Amino acid sequence: MRSARTLLALCLVALAAAGIGADSAVGQSIADLINREAGTEVALIVDGLIKESADNKDLSKCLGYDTDELWQVELTGKQLKDAFEKSVSFFPSPFSSFLQVSAAKINFDPTKPIGSRILSVTIGELNQPLDADKRYKVAMPASLAKGGFGYNNIWEFKTPSRIVRPTIGEVVRGKGVQSQVFRWLSNPSFSATSR
Repeated sequence: MRSARTLLALCLVALAAAGIGADSAVGQSIADLINREAGTEVALIVDGLIKESADNKDLSKCLGYDTDELWQVELTGKQLKDAFEKSVSFFPSPFSSFLQVSAAKINFDPTKPIGSRILSVTIGELNQPLDADKRYKVAMPASLAKGGFGYNNIWEFKTPSRIVRPTIGEVVRGKGVQSQVFRWLSNPSFSATSR
């Protein structure tokens, strides 16, 4: 068992070095900026909307679709947990639907069966436990809110609670990487690393 954990830890380090399937300083920073702009409780963006860029001082250059609208929607705690389960369903393999998050910390165990990997989730600066029945205000790109990247089995909004900004590019343009604090923490004995 120890050798399996050691091997998985080495895989995590290699993936993080490649910028795949782990916390991303670029992704986290984009999520933080859209969360701040929207004034929401949580913000999400998928890896599939983020591209590598040599210029991480202007995060708009790291967006694959900087013209995507920024929407605010409401999700239940259960929907958020289901989304986090989906996010780590292929971990540590590359997965364009991996979520970069703001204002959430997720503990997970990648050795558990798919669908039961999330151990705990806390929300906000006070690290409040995720409440399955509570409705949370969440900021995300319109393409994700509409169910893109395979999230249509968890949510599929036709219209937002509000359109925060006409484009995400406007929110992040000229702003650089701001955060490298881990949001995804794997257990038992190792943690996902940040690029």
